[in-house]
Amino acid sequence: MIQPGCRAPLRFPVLLAVLLCAGAPLASASAGEPHELVSAVIERVMARLGEFTDEQAQNGAVNRVFEEELSPHLAFGTIARWLSGPRWATFSEADREELTAVIHDHIVQVYSSLLAYGRDVTIVVDPHSTRHKSAAKVAAVLTTPDKRSFDVEFRLLESPHGWLLYDLVADGVSFARTMQAELGPVITADGVPGVRAYLARTR
Repeated sequence: MIQPGCRAPLRFPVLLAVLLCAGAPLASASAGEPHELVSAVIERVMARLGEFTDEQAQNGAVNRVFEEELSPHLAFGTIARWLSGPRWATFSEADREELTAVIHDHIVQVYSSLLAYGRDVTIVVDPHSTRHKSAAKVAAVLTTPDKRSFDVEFRLLESPHGWLLYDLVADGVSFARTMQAELGPVITADGVPGVRAYLARTR
């Protein structure tokens, strides 16, 4: 069982997928500290991935793990709003819901596919959270089998549904900022239809 500050095998792409950390609502974890949630979600994901054969992992089983164990803890609405910038204010409620759904599908497809691959690593979650008002940061260190280490930071926001992860910084690279650099200009120029068409072309 993974506890904050303990080591646990973790594939490197899983770290990216836990992008935005979280899974089927964990009542006790969401009511506790952010680092407890991060550790609990990693434990659940790795336990389920360990049940699959390579063939099952390639046939959609990992997608289900992502949807069931990660998606409920990701702040998709916050991510969609941030990616849109000022354009968000011009969107109707229907546009906002559609964009959030598009971003949700994109993250799930990209990162669930990564969950099926990768090399085993070790991750150590700091047993403390840095909190400021309704935001929190959870530090961790990821070490690959060849002994390379990467600093990782999970960034979460507190919501009525518990802590939701909105960004993951791995070795100084922000997942949210990387996505914003790619999709932000498309959303600004062409709105929801444009980003939907762009993602369809790039898959």
